[in-house]
Amino acid sequence: MKCVVYNNINITNLRIPVSNTHMYGVLTQPIHSKGVIIIAMGGRVNRHKIKGSLLQRRLLEENYSILSVDLLTPIEGKTYDKRFNLELNKDRLLSVISWVKKNFRTKDLPISIIGIENGALIALEASLKSENDIFLLVLKRVGIIEKIYHKESIKLPKTLVILTLEKENQWEMKLEELKSLNVSLEFIPDTTLSLEEDYDFVESVITNLR
Repeated sequence: MKCVVYNNINITNLRIPVSNTHMYGVLTQPIHSKGVIIIAMGGRVNRHKIKGSLLQRRLLEENYSILSVDLLTPIEGKTYDKRFNLELNKDRLLSVISWVKKNFRTKDLPISIIGIENGALIALEASLKSENDIFLLVLKRVGIIEKIYHKESIKLPKTLVILTLEKENQWEMKLEELKSLNVSLEFIPDTTLSLEEDYDFVESVITNLR
């Protein structure tokens, strides 16, 4: 691990061992961190996408550490069957969670997962296999709600599903049933921006983490 300090923020480039390979990531950590946010964006190489984004800036302002990690190697990320292999990506994310719980910089901090795009389903599946101290955000994917809706035995502290406003009527009738699963829905305006740059999306994340 190589660590540099910039403006009271520790930035550590990571090489996390898993099976017969390594996952590469970046841990950005304020000195007085109050939790670790794992960014899950699916199997494509993604750790550089969060760097400098509105999402990262706001999380750091709120004193959260951010772990952005590539669940697949660069070669695997180019392979269709690896990118969409839910079981493989889920296992990789579980390895990341295990690393966070053991690493001396993060082991005493609460863990949250932000699942973006394809990472939402990966994050949901990983949370079902991990301890229930994880706060899971499943974002902007109607298909994810269907998956939660049919898992009657799901037990999570809190699951937040953020959808665009155009989907509101479609799910209005299921709200009462979803409440029994400890799932809350929030609707935000649709946008052409990527989620990590969308103001409404980012502020919804910050509000629900507080």
